Amino acid sequence: MRRPLCVVAVMTMIGVAPVFAQSAPSPSTSEGPELLNQAARRYTDVKSYYIESVEERTSSTEYSHSWQKTVITAAETPENRFHFEGHSSGGSSFKIADGKTVWTYRAEEHRYTAKPQTMGASSQSTVIGMSEMAMWNAENLRKRLGDLAKSFKSAQRLPDANLIVNGHELSCDVVRVQNSDQRRLTPDYTFDKTIWIDKAQQTVVKTAEHAHAYILSGAARIPMEEEITTTFTTTELNGPVPDGLFAFVPLSDAKLIQDFPDPRSGLGGTMTDDQVPSLRLKSADGKVVALDTFRGKPVLLDLWATWCGPCVAALPQLAQI
Repeated sequence: MRRPLCVVAVMTMIGVAPVFAQSAPSPSTSEGPELLNQAARRYTDVKSYYIESVEERTSSTEYSHSWQKTVITAAETPENRFHFEGHSSGGSSFKIADGKTVWTYRAEEHRYTAKPQTMGASSQSTVIGMSEMAMWNAENLRKRLGDLAKSFKSAQRLPDANLIVNGHELSCDVVRVQNSDQRRLTPDYTFDKTIWIDKAQQTVVKTAEHAHAYILSGAARIPMEEEITTTFTTTELNGPVPDGLFAFVPLSDAKLIQDFPDPRSGLGGTMTDDQVPSLRLKSADGKVVALDTFRGKPVLLDLWATWCGPCVAALPQLAQI
């Protein structure tokens, strides 16, 4: 297993530089969606992959300015082996499987678990701690790239451009999307996002987004601007994946534990054994339903948000229920 600090050190040395394209088609709105669809299909159809990415996020309000970096590694093979690794300001975590055992390691805690592998990578619990958020993003990276075009009804093709990644010059198609291109608009959130797609491999090389959002403070909404740049420093689809990614060798100071504690346990009391308050909710057909009418019957209430990745990931399970 690679030491977390070593991984970050290597990744931060990788540079991406723009190079002027020699030929550039005029901007077009008709080719943009197809370019996104072609790239998305590349990630959907793969049997094995190895992707590394670096995200830099800058958030600013009138009285604040912050910068965050997230480095993730995601790899899977048909033999039910996977490697999901994430480093961020919230912590560093790994989730590795060799086809027989799944190890989950939290670097800052120096603790790990080892479980028999009975399912694939989708066995990740939707209740995760802050230190595992970047790792969770790694686990869902390929799916997010495969869904690249689903939320957009339109897109604009920009002039071609060349990027240098890891010393290699890549000729790229360039696509621009905005909040107005979405199939479903997000209230109070506007963005302008540029996507560079490698012409030869039809894979995403880089994304750069400028967004206008807000921070809730009581009843007030404080305007916030974000700059989010993600560079995909490694993308290998349907090619050989290094075997070393699927081997876990704990560090000498790492402690094996049965389970990590539930991250909700440190948030104070729970509502267990409390009586649900009287609620009146609107059903899918527009009727108002009183929760009291279900007294004595099992009822499942799920509170979720579109910005909550684990919440959205749990929706298919709710649909099955």
